[in-house]
Amino acid sequence: MTNEKAAEFKKLKKQIAGVVSKGKITKEYFVLLQKLADLGDADALTDLGSFLHEGYRDEQGRILIRKDQKAAMQCYLLGAAQGNTYAMIAVADSLSATGKKEALREAEDLYKLAFKLGDILGAYNLACTYLDQQKHSEAVRWFKVCIKKGDLSAFLPLAYAELYGIGTRRDVKAALEKFRRVARGGRDFCQFDQEEAMLAIAEVYRNGWFVPRDFDAAIAWLQRAAKLGSAAAQGLLADLNLCEEHSHQH
Repeated sequence: MTNEKAAEFKKLKKQIAGVVSKGKITKEYFVLLQKLADLGDADALTDLGSFLHEGYRDEQGRILIRKDQKAAMQCYLLGAAQGNTYAMIAVADSLSATGKKEALREAEDLYKLAFKLGDILGAYNLACTYLDQQKHSEAVRWFKVCIKKGDLSAFLPLAYAELYGIGTRRDVKAALEKFRRVARGGRDFCQFDQEEAMLAIAEVYRNGWFVPRDFDAAIAWLQRAAKLGSAAAQGLLADLNLCEEHSHQH
């Protein structure tokens, strides 16, 4: 980078920081971001790619940047080539979505590289890609890597694998421990995951899968999930109530 280019780069970085500090994304921000991307900045290219991928409107609904997924991918490719792991994962996600054999291999390589460079999302998305391909043993191995590295969001898919014995030996006790950990919530788990975990626990007790059948426990877990807003849990509770009413009538 020439001294002139370096000076321009530094100036743009400072200007962007000033715009961002105001707490609003404006047209000026995108003009500066584009200039920084044109200078080849990996982070700017990746950020611009993210905005192009979804498009962006301001608080008044005015379009500040139009959705252009082709341009977004070009930005991601340039960012990935410079080592930006978010861009690598974005490119890998796109390749993985095609389902084509060669594209899947490229995606796997990019996920592994992103993970090697310190981005744990690379490991998680790689595990999901293996899961989509029904390569269950590989998926389990990478979900375990995620957990080992601190990404507890992998608890839920790993718990399902252990519950059904897919890609690993069946271990209902270990699966229930993980489901309960997810159900407790916390910053590592979204509400959807909590609901899913509660539904899974309820199903185990309702059907007596390798544990004593316990309808009271099943209903208690369904009620917890329903309280969080789970439509599935609410539906199951309604069905159980109808069954109970029917049995009392007879």
